[in-house]
Amino acid sequence: MSSSAFKLEEIRKELASSKRYRLLKKIYSPNYPEIIDKNTSQLWDSLNDRVPISQRENPMAWDRISTAKKIIQEVVISRGKVLDVGFGSGDLENVVLNNKKGEYEWNGVDISIESIKKLASRYPSGKFKVGSIISLEFEDGFFDCIIALEVLEHIRPSFTFKALSEVFKKLKKGGYFILSVPLNEGLQMLLSHGKNPSAHVRDYSEELIRAELTIANFEILKEKIFYAFSKWYTIKSLFTSAYKKVRSPNNILILAQKP
Repeated sequence: MSSSAFKLEEIRKELASSKRYRLLKKIYSPNYPEIIDKNTSQLWDSLNDRVPISQRENPMAWDRISTAKKIIQEVVISRGKVLDVGFGSGDLENVVLNNKKGEYEWNGVDISIESIKKLASRYPSGKFKVGSIISLEFEDGFFDCIIALEVLEHIRPSFTFKALSEVFKKLKKGGYFILSVPLNEGLQMLLSHGKNPSAHVRDYSEELIRAELTIANFEILKEKIFYAFSKWYTIKSLFTSAYKKVRSPNNILILAQKP
């Protein structure tokens, strides 16, 4: 089943690359094979029980979080309504809500009960509750900005456009969507060895995530790609960005907008 699911992902990537969006959307039906979804509250209670991301231990993730923080400060007005979907261990909250430069009406949803308890205790000014990107229980047009870092790769293809539609509906007109997904992580090889430590169910390319956002009626404003270097991160990333054929990227962060 998983090999068929990966073949479909390759077809989706090809259709996205050639901008054949109408045909692309047709192969997100639940009738098609999908990678088994093992994302549960219990799994994420365990995975989210870790120390905060640090620049030294995980420079790529730190760069991604720092980039998201900078964008939030640029696009969200004071007291703006923000929703962090799948906040996990609270890595973004650790850098944004501890920063005195901006004050936001901060909301967060996650499927992990333990993560919700921890962040509610750590940041009492925020509102954290159980929720999923597939069903956001807020008023339509409520948020100035919705964030979903490392979330969509956990959503089965048959629910992808439901998730993006939920984000679109809950944003105000002109509201912003900040998201990231992994690239070139070797998921098929991991699964062939019985491994999928983060319970991913998608295998994204740059073109595919752009295509999904376009189909969902978002306008892409800005993006940044990241490389998973453990040493000499900044220097190696600058070099690789200048010579992109040297190495494939490992993550992409996108700023999109609801027109």
